[in-house]
Amino acid sequence: MANRYLAAYLALLSLELLRAGLFYTGALQANPVMQILMSPYGYFQGPVLYLYCRKITLPGRPIPLSARLAIWAVPFAYTCLAWPQVWLRPDIQSAMLGDGAGLSSFFALWRWLLYVTADGLFALHFFVFLLLSLRLLARHRV
Repeated sequence: MANRYLAAYLALLSLELLRAGLFYTGALQANPVMQILMSPYGYFQGPVLYLYCRKITLPGRPIPLSARLAIWAVPFAYTCLAWPQVWLRPDIQSAMLGDGAGLSSFFALWRWLLYVTADGLFALHFFVFLLLSLRLLARHRV
């Protein structure tokens, strides 16, 4: 099972590299739906890395249900916020992915939650899971 988590982590890294390549070539800007669908993948990296470390350090111990739900809370919430944009009109999609000019207050708040706070939230989310993973590895070593 640990190898599956590692494979999932590497697949997520590959998707992130693909997204970066598409962004720098301009393909994501030309296709807002693709940009929306590829945005939440980064949030899955932290939980998958933690689950991999947990599986190799504590192989026989199951994760309690409350912890399993907490692990996936942020990626699930971000995906639930991001993916409904696919069904918006193209002009609203472009404004939300762009500078946000001309958006109503609801869409402006939605854009702020998704894109303005996204980098900081991603960094915090990944850092927490990285610390949890390092703690597991340090405890296993002793």
